[in-house]
Amino acid sequence: MNDKELKNAYEWIVGDDTGVSSKVIWATMMGVEAKNKSTPKDPSDFGRCYRLLKLIPSWESKLQYLKEVEYGYHSLNDNSDHFGLWSVFVDNYQEMCRLYESEHETGKCKKLYNFMRSKF
Repeated sequence: MNDKELKNAYEWIVGDDTGVSSKVIWATMMGVEAKNKSTPKDPSDFGRCYRLLKLIPSWESKLQYLKEVEYGYHSLNDNSDHFGLWSVFVDNYQEMCRLYESEHETGKCKKLYNFMRSKF
């Protein structure tokens, strides 16, 4: 990560375009343990993740690190619904980006929402 991206990362975490799932991405990429490891639940959540990754482009090539978030999570929580979901996010990220980019300006992301509901 270059100096500009590092500055962007530090400014982002104290900004107002954050959410639980985007903080998981930030923490993972910064080498910090996230307490809540939830994946995006809807297009708004995904949008915050999307904007973070566009702000710090070098992180997009490291999305595979998010799959490591899952290890240990299942054993710490009885909610098995989260187990494997970061893998689903990573494996479907490009398609979700395509859907988000095609719909977000309308204010409604029905296709993205339906896609996310079918995967998560």
